[in-house]
Amino acid sequence: MKSDITVVIPVFNRAHTLPRTLASVGKQIMLPDEVILVDNNSADSSMEIMTAWRETMAQRGLKVTVTSETAPGAAAARNKGLSLVTTKYVMFFDSDDEMLPCHVRDFAEALAANPAAEVAGRDIEMRLLDGSSKRGYFRARNAMFHHIFRGTMSTQRIVVTTELVRRVGEWDASLRQWDDYELGIRYLLANPVIINLSGAPSVITHSQAESLTGTDHTSAAGQWEKALDTCRGNIISAGRTELIPWLDTRYAILAAHYYNEGSRQPARSLLEKTLSDTPHPRRIALLYHHNRIFRRLTWVAARILFPW
Repeated sequence: MKSDITVVIPVFNRAHTLPRTLASVGKQIMLPDEVILVDNNSADSSMEIMTAWRETMAQRGLKVTVTSETAPGAAAARNKGLSLVTTKYVMFFDSDDEMLPCHVRDFAEALAANPAAEVAGRDIEMRLLDGSSKRGYFRARNAMFHHIFRGTMSTQRIVVTTELVRRVGEWDASLRQWDDYELGIRYLLANPVIINLSGAPSVITHSQAESLTGTDHTSAAGQWEKALDTCRGNIISAGRTELIPWLDTRYAILAAHYYNEGSRQPARSLLEKTLSDTPHPRRIALLYHHNRIFRRLTWVAARILFPW
């Protein structure tokens, strides 16, 4: 039995992780309607792995499309895949993560039971570079707050209607970092119907030293700010200025990350700019120092200082 879900996976030089990801898709109790694999200028054997898997899955009746996108970046590759989607729902997935056998089935059944839903989400398990794990939470209630501070709408946590992605403007290919964070803001500004799947996580994400986000913030300084600036513009355009203090806190947290990584000048410059732009400089400064010192749970403090 198949679902009304298409899985889109961008691939860039992931020959070392791609077999695990594709094997997890092939083990689904309920297969997706289609899997679209988009190569993004890989120089390793990723293309050979994808084409071989396509032939293997054809024997099981699963349609696998292998295509390519030369414009650099995962967002451009995802948009190429999105342009080929014909199902009601789309699941964007990464080429270094894995889904448990129940994953597609659970989302398909939840969406069939809630046909008005435009976003469905569930917690994920995140495997870190040191071998430890932590849970990434999805929250349908107060979704905007939880997304701004905890990335609740990140790629691996959700399935969305294809119509919603196209309506809000697809992926922003100009962004090299936090492109799913920025798209998540646009999803939520569209006020979609959201459902929260219960139960244990059905996706395991694997941190990679060479992944898009890397293991630090300083290495991509300026790119994070670009994503936040785009979010700020979208929020203002939507007339949701009450959300700006939360986003200003995210700028302050980023500045604290720079400071704690030893990048004092970027930290100082970003903090000064944020404090000059925000209508709440004292509270934002307090939240900056909270994150610089404690390095966690600043979202709780922000909820107290900006409770709306």
